[in-house]
Amino acid sequence: MEDNHQNNEDCLKINFFETIWYSLTKFEKYPEMAILGIKKALSYFSIMMLLVSLIFSGTYLYSINTGDEKLSTKIIQEVLNNGNFNEDEKGKILEEFSDNLDDNKIIIIFFLSVFIDLYCQTLLDVFVLSIIGLIICFLVKIKINLKALFNMSIYAYTLSIILELIYIPIAMFTDFKIRYFYIMYQTIPSIVLIAVICMIKSDIIKQQLQLIGILEKSKEKLEQNPNIPKEEKEREKEEEEEEENREKEEKPNDSEEEQGSNA
Repeated sequence: MEDNHQNNEDCLKINFFETIWYSLTKFEKYPEMAILGIKKALSYFSIMMLLVSLIFSGTYLYSINTGDEKLSTKIIQEVLNNGNFNEDEKGKILEEFSDNLDDNKIIIIFFLSVFIDLYCQTLLDVFVLSIIGLIICFLVKIKINLKALFNMSIYAYTLSIILELIYIPIAMFTDFKIRYFYIMYQTIPSIVLIAVICMIKSDIIKQQLQLIGILEKSKEKLEQNPNIPKEEKEREKEEEEEEENREKEEKPNDSEEEQGSNA
């Protein structure tokens, strides 16, 4: 119990970079990190999504910032190009906003929209993964609550998020593309979570085997020495009798002292 409490305290003290390291290399730490609560897991997740949003927004804005046009105008043009607008509608929208476009405001709005979109989409992926984890737990016959699985799913996405941080600028500035990158992005966390669940299952089996071993050893000792419980009872009786005899011996002495004082 003290060792578990100490491990939980050590996990509480880990910083953001240590959490990344544990998430990538120490799967045995996942249950301990999950116990720390959803608040810590979401805080870690928010920082990761903030980094992804900053890198994506920065590289995207840098890639379109060419020519003499204002950056805010180009952002609006890119948004319109990705939407279902014809050329006449695009021209009217640009005319309406051309006088009121401010680069700083548009950049902030663009960043916030990217952050919210990535945050919500990835959080939904995390929730789906935790449901899959719940099904796997049912199949392997172990009980882990949904909250703990949700926390572990957040940490399981660490490697995919780091790969995305590397892939985004490479894909934007070069012709290098990974065709099935986002399939791999979703597959890696699933593999990590399954590995963690299997480790937990293995630990439970080891604990059960250790308990069975202890019970078998105690049973063997009882079979070899069946008189041990009787001997212990006899010792207890002898100790009780000795105490009673001592009390009887002390009582006459006390009465003699009283008679001497009366005389």
